[in-house]
Amino acid sequence: MLPRPNRPTIRDVARSARVSHQTVSRVINRENYTSAKTRARVERAISQLGFRPSHTARSLARRRTNTIGLVMGDVANPFFSDVVRGIEDVLSPAGYGLILSSSRRDPERELRNVKHLLERETDGLILAAPQTSPNELSRLATRSAVPMVFLNRTVQGRHVAAVWVDGQTATAEVVAYLAKLGHRRIGLVVPSREEDRAGNREAWYGLALRQAGLDPKPSWILRESTSLEGGQSAGQRLLAMADRPTAVACHSDVMAIGVLQACRELRAAVPRDLSIVGWDDVPYASLLRPALTTVRVPRYELGQAAARRLLALMTGAPMGGSDEPLGLELIRRQTCRAPRVIR
Repeated sequence: MLPRPNRPTIRDVARSARVSHQTVSRVINRENYTSAKTRARVERAISQLGFRPSHTARSLARRRTNTIGLVMGDVANPFFSDVVRGIEDVLSPAGYGLILSSSRRDPERELRNVKHLLERETDGLILAAPQTSPNELSRLATRSAVPMVFLNRTVQGRHVAAVWVDGQTATAEVVAYLAKLGHRRIGLVVPSREEDRAGNREAWYGLALRQAGLDPKPSWILRESTSLEGGQSAGQRLLAMADRPTAVACHSDVMAIGVLQACRELRAAVPRDLSIVGWDDVPYASLLRPALTTVRVPRYELGQAAARRLLALMTGAPMGGSDEPLGLELIRRQTCRAPRVIR
């Protein structure tokens, strides 16, 4: 094995430029305490020697790493791609890199990932739909003094902020739309208790049904994993019911596509036999046949809002923007119609 060549050090640069190593450090960190002539001499020495500053050393000196941690529920979920793009488009011009981590919607794994990112001295964290209890997250933020921003979770405490979407209003719009079509049996497909401890969607669904003059029926709430397979299992269970719903609202487009697959397997026509509404409007939702009726979530804007809030927390600047949740839009396509028999 060949020996690794010695990398030039900051002291090598200082000797070559005939200055102190403190002066080299000031030039590297772009501090305005050096004459133009001295700066040019140092920069020439850096170029001739091929010197590269140590990111770790600079981070320790400045007590900053210029890295942000992002903990997602599931990296395979297409929902997160636009969220990440929105976050990066705000953080990158500000000089920050992003470290991605997936919790797979497991609270224990999520907490381990958060602690690991804190140990790496990240300057801030963004948690997308976290599963860990809000109190635990607030305590972590306070103890570590690391700013944290949460997507679709409200957490109280120092060093924390949240951005969210108006899921309650959108859920009411979905139920009102289905009720206007004539549906009286409206089901709900949501994550299992283990994957979604907040259960907001169920509460919103019950409220929306009552507002539409309908009674929630517990057996029409199907809990499965947030995956194609989970949606497929929910669809199979739903279609096996003697008094099955004529329409179903799904927690995500991924779960809605699983329900569609179950309908194909069991020869239930969509939307003739079952109307289906998804949530997210992922890029391929419009390409399905029939094209999926869904709730459009402004994923890119959600990522941007989270990143801007985090930058404000880290710099102590005013938060700016609005504390109001981001609005959602019901996209009417081909998976909904009036039921064959209005009951």
